[in-house]
Amino acid sequence: MLELPKTARVTIRADENWYMHSAGVAAFGDELVCTCRRSDEHIASEVETWCCRSYDGGRTWQDHRLISGTSFEKDQACWVAPQLNRTKDGTLLLLCDRGVKSVPRRPGRASTTPRGSSYPVIP
Repeated sequence: MLELPKTARVTIRADENWYMHSAGVAAFGDELVCTCRRSDEHIASEVETWCCRSYDGGRTWQDHRLISGTSFEKDQACWVAPQLNRTKDGTLLLLCDRGVKSVPRRPGRASTTPRGSSYPVIP
């Protein structure tokens, strides 16, 4: 496995006490767009989906925006593993499974059943 040297690594976003994952990056014109899932932990109760942009080839990231947020307690569901995709005509789409609350596996957590949703990232 090829490992990048520390000097070539870039942190797109880091929030203390939040679990960041399911990142996707796509070129869009002269910029890069990144989406990611921010949650309280891997088996999440609180989930947010975020988007940000880079105008310098990925060296720096800005314009961090919340796309959507869900929680099991409030919505009886949360977003699972968002995927950033591009259609043939160049439209960027963010596809998200909606995990619906069913029988709790342990206090404060639930098993999920996927439901599909998608959001255009860039109008």
